[in-house]
Amino acid sequence: MRLIISFLSTAWLWVSWKLSVSRWRKYPVAELLKRDKTSLDITWIKETSDDDDMTLTALMQTIQQKSDNISKAVSQLQELLKGIEE
Repeated sequence: MRLIISFLSTAWLWVSWKLSVSRWRKYPVAELLKRDKTSLDITWIKETSDDDDMTLTALMQTIQQKSDNISKAVSQLQELLKGIEE
């Protein structure tokens, strides 16, 4: 029993330490507000819906435009990288 308690105590200490130094931590709002340039304003996030009505033709045109833009960008990048040796 003592061994189990010792293990759990050690495990709890490790978890507490890991949470204190890990990337994802909880902060009280008051502590966040003390920081410079803190803003909890999220109004810049635009609401979008995935159910926008679009005809199949319009959707295919949009996809084609984006595909063309990607192809042009890849071509330009290949042109820039022609003279570069690894």
